[in-house]
Amino acid sequence: MSSICLVCHVDSLASEAQILAHSLGLDFHRGDAIEPDANVRAHRRLQKKLLKGRTAVLLLDHEGLSLMAEPEGFPLIVRADFCDSTTQYRHNNGSNTREIIAKAVGLKSHSKPSVLDCTAGMGADAYVLAALGCELTLLERNPIVHALLKDAFARANKSENPKIIETIKRMRLVPPVQASLFMKQMAYGDRTSVVYLDPMFPPREKSARVKKGMQVFHSLVGKDLDSDELLPLAWDRASDRVVVKRPRYAQPMNNQKPSYTLEGQRNRYDIYLK
Repeated sequence: MSSICLVCHVDSLASEAQILAHSLGLDFHRGDAIEPDANVRAHRRLQKKLLKGRTAVLLLDHEGLSLMAEPEGFPLIVRADFCDSTTQYRHNNGSNTREIIAKAVGLKSHSKPSVLDCTAGMGADAYVLAALGCELTLLERNPIVHALLKDAFARANKSENPKIIETIKRMRLVPPVQASLFMKQMAYGDRTSVVYLDPMFPPREKSARVKKGMQVFHSLVGKDLDSDELLPLAWDRASDRVVVKRPRYAQPMNNQKPSYTLEGQRNRYDIYLK
């Protein structure tokens, strides 16, 4: 994605924003201030103004770091968040060993595997597994997505919810890196119970309408250029299994037949047992 800049319209955060923009190689702009209780129209006018002539804007404000884009002509904000209501509902009501991702990694009440998440994205899958007791190492290659994820950790660390604090302590985010390079540089003999892969996969042109948030994510991240390398490297580094998350319509990764498959409504998990 081209023509991205970082905008901050909060004076107290300007220095932090400038440092972040410099680290990401982005232009920095001071945005117009807007009152927190301003109406929806005022927010939309500001968003339109910020996006004018740009493909996206990285925005730092009191709510944290977010990515703002305009798919289909309407401003959309994407933010990594471990404290939002959707994540916490899943944590409190759905995050148990019956979840399909829990079954995929082999999680049982007496067994909490360590997981190397090679394609962390916004961290949603990693958070679910960490909430169930797994120890996670998270890799994310895209610097902007990594910055969004790092900001989510910072906000979660300030949460008053002890469940959130306890969960993120089991999640370790390493600096931005290609998963293939990270696995190649792992010490000889280093193993993790499970290597989890969720490579970026383009949606079918004739499929149902893609969620707008995923449109933004796809355009930002692009295709995983090292995806062909990931499966054999993961196989070498996993002591128990490799789990690959795929769209239901997609071919197996590297056309390699898995040991077995678990299917959900939109995606499936291909499990390769050692």
